[in-house]
Amino acid sequence: ENRRQAVMVLGRMGDQVSVPRVQAILQDPNPRVRSRAAQSLGLLKALQAVPDLIRSMRDEDRDVRQEAMTALARITRQNFGSDPAPWEAWWKAQAGEASP
Repeated sequence: ENRRQAVMVLGRMGDQVSVPRVQAILQDPNPRVRSRAAQSLGLLKALQAVPDLIRSMRDEDRDVRQEAMTALARITRQNFGSDPAPWEAWWKAQAGEASP
């Protein structure tokens, strides 16, 4: 419970310095903590976390998948639903546009 609350505090603080820590927490063994990490990344609008959130859409826990999808929509202003494949395709296309 304490880890879950701590992750939410990091997200609400809005400090981008905390993004790598929150990204790492997406690997926590507790699905409730992973879910809060995804939610926090959405609050932080952490664009660098998009690949990790897309991977989290394949999580075994439904709540983690839902929070990852919500975070992705918040960060990217896109909505490709609950299937990770369109998100992956979109992210690859964005990376291609950024290339010289």
